[in-house]
Amino acid sequence: MRLPSNKGKADVGALSITSKHGVLTCRCEAKSGEFINARLTGDGGRAIGNVSYGDETLVISSVHDAEGGVSVGTAVGYRIEGEDGLAAAETLAPGRVWLRRGLPSEQRAAFSCLFSGMMLFAPPDDH
Repeated sequence: MRLPSNKGKADVGALSITSKHGVLTCRCEAKSGEFINARLTGDGGRAIGNVSYGDETLVISSVHDAEGGVSVGTAVGYRIEGEDGLAAAETLAPGRVWLRRGLPSEQRAAFSCLFSGMMLFAPPDDH
C-alpha cells in the first residue's frame, strides 16, 4: 500500500486522521479521556505500524487478501494483532469491523472509532 506523500487531514469530534510523507496516523479519544493512536508507514506495498492504547502497544498491518483468498495490490483492510487476534476492518464496501469476543466495551468503542476513521479517510490526490 502506498501512503500519499502529500498531506491531508480530517477531524470528526474525538477522531483525528492525518497523512503526511507516507505516514498515516489516526487518533481517537475514549470516554475515559484515554487515547488510542495508530501510526502506519507504507513502502509502496504493504503498510505496517503500531497501535497504542493505555499501556499496550500492538502491531497493525494492511490486509491484501480479498474475500475468497484473492491477493490484491491495494489494501482491502487493516488487522491489529493481539492475543487470539484482536481486531480487523475491511475498507471496501460494505466496510465491516471484527472485534475479539470478550473485549471490554470501552476498548470495543475505541477500536471501532479507530477503524471507522481509517475506512472513511480518502487521501488527497498527489496531483
